[in-house]
Amino acid sequence: MNTAVMPNPGSTGLGSAIAALRACTTLRHRFWMLAVYLVLLALAGLMGVVIPSDDAASRANGLAFFALIANFSIWGGWFSRLLLMQSQAAGLRTPGITVAVLFALAGAAVVTLLLPASILIALGVPLATASGAAALGMFGGLLFAVLPWPAAVALLTLPGLSRMLASVLPPMGTAHLLAAAVIGVLVLAACVRSIMRTSDPANIPAWRRPVMLQAPGGMVAWTDSKIAANPDALHVHQGWLVALPRPEHAGPHTPRAAIDTLLAGPMGYLARRAVLKQWAVLTLCVIAVLVIPFRGDTPMVRDALLIGALVGLFAGGWTLALRLERQRRRVSGELAELALLPGLGTPAEAATRLLRSVMVRLGQ
Repeated sequence: MNTAVMPNPGSTGLGSAIAALRACTTLRHRFWMLAVYLVLLALAGLMGVVIPSDDAASRANGLAFFALIANFSIWGGWFSRLLLMQSQAAGLRTPGITVAVLFALAGAAVVTLLLPASILIALGVPLATASGAAALGMFGGLLFAVLPWPAAVALLTLPGLSRMLASVLPPMGTAHLLAAAVIGVLVLAACVRSIMRTSDPANIPAWRRPVMLQAPGGMVAWTDSKIAANPDALHVHQGWLVALPRPEHAGPHTPRAAIDTLLAGPMGYLARRAVLKQWAVLTLCVIAVLVIPFRGDTPMVRDALLIGALVGLFAGGWTLALRLERQRRRVSGELAELALLPGLGTPAEAATRLLRSVMVRLGQ
């Protein structure tokens, strides 16, 4: 949390709300969240102007989907983190910060409800659809951020499962939707209450830790080498899905471990068993895509999912390569410190070991 811009405990109003929004995450994270939000709304506006209105219902639902995803992203990635500040303020008994957080949450809710709904209504989307999509995206993003990651993954798959099972499930009536809304509110209240009652959120077991605690600096923080090398990373990224440095084994007797410790984060060490688990999960996902009985043009849907996943994997590797290039260009950075480590051998041997470690990680 950015303590340099913490809200003044004795102030209220717009200034303290803006300070709370700035303090709950980093500038880099705020920039990316806001950029994604504005791009999604701009796409909705552009498609609303370009797409003809022959099928009004499909057009309205398509435009509302962009608004829903926009609100989901900004609430799940940014505004939900105000709850962490509220939890800390309650523990420190600083009611001024609590008031600032409440002002920030209320202001964010008003803006993210009115702005997308106004754009959709201007494009001819009915008021109920426009306001409902904005509200559902806000609620879904907040719920996603406070859920443990297994439940959050299940939440993301729920829309697809409901469409797949539409032929065997009874039609959703008003009573079903109302019951689902009540259950969602109760789950959200329980998760928020759990966060507020926990003195140290880092002590929450990894399997039921909220999604927003998986990346303390924000959802895009995994590309930041400083955050990845933070001593708290071991408590945040427990398990085999994220690479971790191994400082307990680093030294002149294990030069590769020393290189892994300096690179840290996604470029760090992964045991062979952990690599096998990663590939097993990836294989299961591919098998699931191949056996799911999609309706409609099945080969096109499957090809789109598989090609999209492949492009995403290559994009992830390219991101890691760019991160490594930034480390190389940084003056007195990690790569420069390699020259001070004993046991790496001659410059040619050290370069060979470094390239081997980097290429193995990129290959994995």
